[in-house]
Amino acid sequence: MGRQFGTKELTSCLINLGFYLDPNKSNHSHHVKYLAPKHKILSKEIRPFIVVQLGQKTYYKQAAQGYLREIRRFGFTTKDIDQGFKK
Repeated sequence: MGRQFGTKELTSCLINLGFYLDPNKSNHSHHVKYLAPKHKILSKEIRPFIVVQLGQKTYYKQAAQGYLREIRRFGFTTKDIDQGFKK
């Protein structure tokens, strides 16, 4: 998946997949936490959130692949992720 995307596309995908902004944290930073969907059952090894770097028009290839890998750890397939980006 050689997808290129920035903050806007990533946050939209996360919201479409059921992630939501952490209501207990201030949003006055360059990074925000998106908490995992409540319906996902997570193992103890997985952090229950994804930290998103804000203000990026396009992430570097390694950063983009890292975000996609992190989303897959929550049990989403490549097809699910593609659907999240398309909505």
